Amino acid sequence: MKHLILITVAFLVSIQAVAETRYVSDVLQIQLRSGPGTQYRILKTLQTGTALQVEDTVGENGYVQVTFDGKTGWVAKQYLMGQPSARIQLSKLQKELETFKANASPTENKLMALEEENQQLKLELTDSQASLTSVRQELDRITEVSGKAIELDASNQKLRLENSNLINEMDILRIENTRLAEQNNRDFILYGAFAVFLGVIIALIVPHLTVKKKHSEWF
Repeated sequence: MKHLILITVAFLVSIQAVAETRYVSDVLQIQLRSGPGTQYRILKTLQTGTALQVEDTVGENGYVQVTFDGKTGWVAKQYLMGQPSARIQLSKLQKELETFKANASPTENKLMALEEENQQLKLELTDSQASLTSVRQELDRITEVSGKAIELDASNQKLRLENSNLINEMDILRIENTRLAEQNNRDFILYGAFAVFLGVIIALIVPHLTVKKKHSEWF
């Protein structure tokens, strides 16, 4: 009797070890068939995320034997995976979250609201930091441009001063040139008058010298 019980337990354990849970992958739906191939009739259409018990029987063409809802059949192994797809898990988590929110206490709802607000504030902080960085870069650019503008203004002031000095020098040279021109005119008039005076003197003296020379020849 004891041996029979041990054999039964070992058999049940072996069955439990052989059976493995697999999930229909994210391909929308697959067919549970009566045999390992597409030529066998369809027993049931299985939706994405359906949990199947995989038996330790592998058929041809990559089919494995599974059990679902009391029915045993065959499905393509390539459409099975070890856990539900991310889309199914996300949908499940969203439903659980909605259920939790519906059943949560006011304190828990307030906590979740604060958590959402905290996430929003973190996003706003990130945006503010990015804006601050942009403003700092613009300020640095404006500071650089302002520095160049100050240098240009100082250079312009210096050029304006030099230009003013040159204008003053030109005015002085123009006045000096006018003075020299007037002086030349006065000298020319003076020399001309002197020449006329000298000519008059010569014209008065030369005839007398000629008369005296003739008288001396007579005697």
